[in-house]
Amino acid sequence: MQHNNNNVNNNVAESNTNNVIIYYRNIMSTAYKKDEKIMRRIIKNNVKIVDNNNALKFRIYYKNKKTSSLILKNNNNTVMLPELKRSHLVYSFKCNIGECEHHNSEYIGETETDLSRRLTMHKQNGAIKDHLKDTHNVVITRQILENNTKIIHYSHNHLELMISEAILIDKFKPIINTQKNNTNFRPTLKFINNRQRVSNNSNN
Repeated sequence: MQHNNNNVNNNVAESNTNNVIIYYRNIMSTAYKKDEKIMRRIIKNNVKIVDNNNALKFRIYYKNKKTSSLILKNNNNTVMLPELKRSHLVYSFKCNIGECEHHNSEYIGETETDLSRRLTMHKQNGAIKDHLKDTHNVVITRQILENNTKIIHYSHNHLELMISEAILIDKFKPIINTQKNNTNFRPTLKFINNRQRVSNNSNN
């Protein structure tokens, strides 16, 4: 049974009689083979099909980054928001205090709210605040967060956003993520597994 690609939405899990298919949209880069390898390992090791009558299929397809940039550049109706007002993104915080400047002392996270609100949450509690206090005896401030945070990926697709976060954590091994929690992929993998169960149950 052939699948009609015209009916595929970006990065959504679909199923037919025999297969449960996860589609992942990647951006072509010089490191695309490494990204594919990491992604396939995540899926293979952590995503299981509940119904043994079905098979899991993982499909990666590509969106040309240059084409996207040209569309954005030539769209006169596009309004560029300040970074702190942007939402649906993966971001990283880099600690440059003391010896951290010479190590991979970074935190990678995702948010569907605007970045400003997410930084406010980090200021109240969490891994970044704990790292600054425990490692450097530094009280976290809004300025520290804003000066050391950058956006590394955008997506309005919930599944793509979570998978992108997992890939980037696995690829860069950010120290701050693992200081308090060695199971960074658990929320993402739990989401994917739940998605698979829902997809299977809908066919029963």
